[in-house]
Amino acid sequence: MKRRTKPEPIPPRETESETKLCEEPKMAVIKREIERCNELCILEAYRNGLCFHHYKISQGFVFNEKHRRYIKEKNK
Repeated sequence: MKRRTKPEPIPPRETESETKLCEEPKMAVIKREIERCNELCILEAYRNGLCFHHYKISQGFVFNEKHRRYIKEKNK
């Protein structure tokens, strides 16, 4: 068996300089104008200038109260 050698001592750490935190970037305030579906509807526009409800109706869906979802209307 061989004798183990002693490990070299770890040199002491250098003193760390004082850390500085970066300032948070300043952003401009975003002003957003709310586009309404129409004068009578109080909901915000979703697509094509229509609110979600009116958009679904324009796509041929009907809201079913029982299932609480939009269902495609069957053409007869």
